[in-house]
Amino acid sequence: MSLSDIRRSIGRPVLRLTAGALCLGLSACQVTPLYADRSTPGYDMAARPAADIIIEAAEDRVGQELRNELIFLLHGGAGQPSDARYRVELTVTRTDVGILRNPLDGRATGQNLTVRAEYEITDSATGDVVALRRQSVTTSYDRFEQGFADLRAARDAENRAARELAERLRADLALFLTTEAARGANQGA
Repeated sequence: MSLSDIRRSIGRPVLRLTAGALCLGLSACQVTPLYADRSTPGYDMAARPAADIIIEAAEDRVGQELRNELIFLLHGGAGQPSDARYRVELTVTRTDVGILRNPLDGRATGQNLTVRAEYEITDSATGDVVALRRQSVTTSYDRFEQGFADLRAARDAENRAARELAERLRADLALFLTTEAARGANQGA
């Protein structure tokens, strides 16, 4: 048996296995063509930039940063609507945990910052709490001996966590609005 025969005999099963895995992977994808008809019922965040939601004021700096990011993501910098159907009240907590200890003095040279957002979605008309949800993000930063550098690293980590958490909340709120729109379309039919 020559070297090329061995390559051919090994290559065929590998090629078949690769093609099968590729087909299996592609079968799980949902692809929407660029010029597809998007008139199906549901909530379209791009067409209607979350005009159904208003975000209530937060209590601390991290909560306010999260609120500002979320308002910008939902409304594109246009401000919040005055007649929103839903109100979102955020409760934001942060936790720091020291990691990467210095073996000489035991001080932490790194921190893990976890920012958690617990939020209620309230129907503005009835005052009923429609949903209670939670999301959290963990980010890391270095600790420094210089006070200002250490404070700045912690603030940057808080801002990064707030941006990422706002992205998650926006996706979660879009899912909520889509579900509510579908529920309303089913009740109306």
